[in-house]
Amino acid sequence: MRNLIKTIFLLLIVFSSCRKDREMKYTSDVPNEFKTIIQVVFNAPSNSTTIQVFYFFQKGVDNYGYLNLPENSYMLVNGNEMNHYPDYSYYLTLDGNQAWGLEFKNFDGVTYYNTIVPPDTVYLANLPDTIPYGQELIFEVNASDNDSNVHCQVDLYEVESEFNYGYVDGGTDSVFTIDDYYLNKENHYKVFFSRTNTIMNPNLPAGGGSIEFVYRIEKTFYVE
Repeated sequence: MRNLIKTIFLLLIVFSSCRKDREMKYTSDVPNEFKTIIQVVFNAPSNSTTIQVFYFFQKGVDNYGYLNLPENSYMLVNGNEMNHYPDYSYYLTLDGNQAWGLEFKNFDGVTYYNTIVPPDTVYLANLPDTIPYGQELIFEVNASDNDSNVHCQVDLYEVESEFNYGYVDGGTDSVFTIDDYYLNKENHYKVFFSRTNTIMNPNLPAGGGSIEFVYRIEKTFYVE
């Protein structure tokens, strides 16, 4: 009986420790440690932009937690307050693709401003509506003005089977290939193309972080 009580007591300690590690904190609890990650994602098919902001702190390599803002802090996009996924992130979806003014007031009263000017329009070139079975698909996108801070990704989705292949190609070049291994006869496919621009030298609190602008487009083609 004594051993059983001891075991239960130890399990409670372990459980409490795990709960404590996962407990949601406020940015004011970690004033010099939290990171700020901002993603601005323009989705061309819907002509809308979603801004998502994560605040988190890290303990070791794999242990981290997301942060809530205290009452005296805020994050605005073009003057609009952001919505909140509890214990995860702040987000806002707005129409169009324009310059975005990001205003973050930290708990200590310091305000950080960043203006995100969307990069050039992304478009696909040489991507046919139909290709013969057994042929790989090669297509191009217009080159970026700033290749050193850009990364591209191609994802593939099979319409009939509703199967998502996910990542099939990517990099910093402007020419991409989808191997015929993925392309089944008499099927429609959607190509999802994303170009990510990393904003250099963002104005963020001492813990650092990053701001990225992602431009997403898509196109459907058919394999005969």
